[in-house]
Amino acid sequence: MIIKESPDVAEERDTHITLGAGARLRFAPGSSLINAWSNGGAMKLVVTLDGGSIDITGLSPEDREKVVVIELPTETLTTMQLMGNVVSDLARVSFASRIAGTVELRVVDHLGRSVIERNGSMLQGANVLELSLAGLPGGHYILSANTGTEQQVLRFVKQ
Repeated sequence: MIIKESPDVAEERDTHITLGAGARLRFAPGSSLINAWSNGGAMKLVVTLDGGSIDITGLSPEDREKVVVIELPTETLTTMQLMGNVVSDLARVSFASRIAGTVELRVVDHLGRSVIERNGSMLQGANVLELSLAGLPGGHYILSANTGTEQQVLRFVKQ
């Protein structure tokens, strides 16, 4: 498979495809993925799985690096995970979303007081949201994320 950008494109752009229910993309043994005609050879094939499947075992290890697979959850959000339970001035929350939209993040202290409120944007697919905790004293906190239709809660410790 050859992926390439138009000659008039100045910046790198990835190629995106979505595989719906029942759709399959399979790279047979000996297949290759060529991105040599992209800016700096950095173009990726981004495959979003929305019920479909992909098999990249036929690609070489080098060509597998050129494929990014995003699996959409069956529900609106996957379980959110805090990247590191003890955080300092920056909390990173990772999750996947079926839809794009807004998520309201709220940090609550041990007395139930809301100490940080922020809205963030979520994309369809994989997400990592960063939340500044600068100025927040060390201690135990609860982070809630609300999409309007779903709410999740994470407990964490700030140094």
